[in-house]
Amino acid sequence: MKEGKLGFELADVSKMIIDSLREASEKEGIVSSYRPFLFHLTHSEGGLTQSELVERVHFKAPTVSLTIQKMELDGLIRKEIDKDDQRITRIYLTEKGRLLDDKIRKIHEDQEDYLSSLFTKEEKNELIEYLKRIKDKFKEKEEK
Repeated sequence: MKEGKLGFELADVSKMIIDSLREASEKEGIVSSYRPFLFHLTHSEGGLTQSELVERVHFKAPTVSLTIQKMELDGLIRKEIDKDDQRITRIYLTEKGRLLDDKIRKIHEDQEDYLSSLFTKEEKNELIEYLKRIKDKFKEKEEK
């Protein structure tokens, strides 16, 4: 068997997974760029500021600003002034946003089930360890 290029194979698989998630989301009428915002807002109890979202979703500030505006127009989020610091505006999911997040969560669970079905439990755990090692090494490299 010919030895492949690791980076190319990882990039191809990553793109296939992302494309599959995007297509499944779009079939449900979900704007794919909303997914990371919904995820992070769902997992924040006290809401998030716009700058916190920039850090968490890894998008540029203008993109986050525009996406937040669209999500607010779509009724998925609401903004509130922080009770303790009036200079800060916090962003929260609305009930409509939470319902959309539930749909996205189901799409991700289906994707995870499919990916898991491709491997034995041992193979899956081994692959996860390899991928974690790659991530850790890249993080170390970035910190230097």
